[in-house]
Amino acid sequence: MSSFLNGGLARSISPESLAVVGREFDGLFEQLFGGNRTSCDTDGCKNGSSTCVLRAPLHVWEKEDQLHISMDLPGVAKENVSITYEHGHLSIVAERKAPEIVDHKDWHNSIAYGQYKQRVAVGENYHPDSIEAQLNDGILHVRLTKKPEVLPKKIEVR
Repeated sequence: MSSFLNGGLARSISPESLAVVGREFDGLFEQLFGGNRTSCDTDGCKNGSSTCVLRAPLHVWEKEDQLHISMDLPGVAKENVSITYEHGHLSIVAERKAPEIVDHKDWHNSIAYGQYKQRVAVGENYHPDSIEAQLNDGILHVRLTKKPEVLPKKIEVR
């Protein structure tokens, strides 16, 4: 149990309380940026179930006048990736297809197959025609450039 001073009074916080708060923050970030969880049971994903929706790890960062998004998509061909930008949201849909292996007995399979779906709220400050995407070595990189009218403008004092 941890304690800290709050207005001169000692207050205790149990580890269970911190765990609850941690789960709440995890849920919030999951809603905002997606996560690496699936919306189906793991066996369905491993068997290539069409109802399985996967979430890939994301890295989102801003640099100068651009927003960058990297997403892990191992085993996905670029032909199986679709990206749309609408109403301030970037939606990424990709599919990792299960290989067709006949007459075999699985010993072990921890590879997930199915459809990846991510929706990232990025705002409407980006020019749709400037969005670029590349898929290299299983990593999708999307770059959005801000519209000129939303960039900071330095005003000269005369």
